[in-house]
Amino acid sequence: MSLPAHSGIFEITTNQVLPEDQAEWADWTSWDDLGAWITAPTTTIVWNTDRIDLGRSTYFNLGITTRAEGIVSYKVYTSNTGAFDGEETETVISNTATDVAAFNGRYVIVSVTVTNTGGIQKLQSIEVIPNTNVFTVSRSGVDSSTLAGTSSSRTISLGRTVSHIWSISIQPHPVSYNQDVYVTDYLAANTLIPTVISRTRSGPEFKLVGLDNVPRNAVIDYEIIVMGEQYMSNGNLITR
Repeated sequence: MSLPAHSGIFEITTNQVLPEDQAEWADWTSWDDLGAWITAPTTTIVWNTDRIDLGRSTYFNLGITTRAEGIVSYKVYTSNTGAFDGEETETVISNTATDVAAFNGRYVIVSVTVTNTGGIQKLQSIEVIPNTNVFTVSRSGVDSSTLAGTSSSRTISLGRTVSHIWSISIQPHPVSYNQDVYVTDYLAANTLIPTVISRTRSGPEFKLVGLDNVPRNAVIDYEIIVMGEQYMSNGNLITR
């Protein structure tokens, strides 16, 4: 993998990027054909931002604000080394993308593509702001038997879209049960051990296991630390 090559011309007088001209002298038959500096623009502009260093490898969201004329899409490249010589990870973000997962790495480069929709496309500015903001989704007094799945795997509904789950803390309320074992000096127990099965963004999964390693249901309190949803709106990548 390699970073996309720049495709566009920076016009210093207007401080914007314009498409390259594909016209040749043979395409012009009279002076009237030269009605503009660009008579046959390429269909896209591709422009890469400077490398951003977050200081350490981590999960993060991006706020990308672009002023352009044309359809805007992105490719986000992340790296732990900053070399960007094939070790980087590429994330393609279309103009209508929703539910974009958080990025991971220390270094990031954003490649913006502006596609012609008629006339001449232009790239006027692009601003990229990384953030690692988090918030907490929590509930108390939830009967696990009311959650989707079975006692072997219960799914928590977050009630909203998130880009990343940092951590999950589940605290079961004590519940009395007889251990499912052949021989024991202590048949009755009330300890359940919460086990996170997956951190799937659409709904993390867990189970409550007794001392006999049998999954059971119980009332629980949970606290999940997440990062906000990322989605495209009017050519910008937004977090909420």
